[in-house]
Amino acid sequence: MNIGVIGLGIGERHVDALANDNRVSIAVVCDLNISKAKAIASKYNVPAFCENWKQMLKDFDLGAVIIASYDHYHAEQLIEFIRQGVHIFIEKPLCTTLKELEHIEKEYCLANKHSNVFVSSNFILRTESRFIELKKRISDGDLGLIYSVEASYDYGRIHKIFDGWRGKSPNYSVMNGGGIHMIDLSQWLLDEAFTPLFAIHNKVVTANSPFFAPDFTSAMGRLGKNSILKVTANFGSQTPHYHQLKVYGTKGTFINECAQGKYFFGNEPNVIECKDLHDFPCAKKGDLLPNFIDAIQGTNDLEVSFAGVSSVMKASLIIDELANETY
Repeated sequence: MNIGVIGLGIGERHVDALANDNRVSIAVVCDLNISKAKAIASKYNVPAFCENWKQMLKDFDLGAVIIASYDHYHAEQLIEFIRQGVHIFIEKPLCTTLKELEHIEKEYCLANKHSNVFVSSNFILRTESRFIELKKRISDGDLGLIYSVEASYDYGRIHKIFDGWRGKSPNYSVMNGGGIHMIDLSQWLLDEAFTPLFAIHNKVVTANSPFFAPDFTSAMGRLGKNSILKVTANFGSQTPHYHQLKVYGTKGTFINECAQGKYFFGNEPNVIECKDLHDFPCAKKGDLLPNFIDAIQGTNDLEVSFAGVSSVMKASLIIDELANETY
């Protein structure tokens, strides 16, 4: 199967991950910086490169494409490849507005009336050993009934806002750009959908910078029937880049904070503390690609389905709308 890759920042990691997979052939790489595209094509022995992604549709017979371009290009690119029946693995977010999401959903439904088009996204927190173990323990009932989840995407890389494309991207959102990972993680852990009910954001860390968007967003809502989720995208955090998580159940609690994960069981004075010894983080950008290819070839179910991605995307976009009402 021929694969193309659009966007060679994060996209280069996908090229690297696929380079030794004999089930696929990387037919073309694409980047707005043609010199970069040429260099990466040479580095990985890719036979073709281009700077216009539409050339990939016209000149190459692709079975699948990886979209790792800037966020504001995603919707148009995704829709065009869906229409051509090309399988798509896309970096989050799918899009930047609810109107775009509605359009994408319609095109996906139309395409799948005639063929089986797979659309997946790179929610790699699902591949973290620590969270895989947590999901199992939740499913097994070790933590009891989960009633509260707190999840914060602490970016810790403010220089990327000032120096990179994010500060210039129309409709850029820290929730869509980072917090969305925590929405997906929370929904995946509990097998429940998130309904945001309240959201607020501010712009303190980047107040005197050219960055136009809020740099901190926090939301609360229902996670299924029993749980409340508080999810935060904190791009100005004075921390390492980390995924903070607290899961509270009637029998136990899990806490993932900088450099450590812990389970707690019982109340004072009889609290039992158990450290999670899994390496964290251990996931790599290309870890979900083998499953994506498996699904296309019919040897496995798709780990991150379009329905799941669409659900997460809708929740994230609603958060921004709610936050804008209170800003």
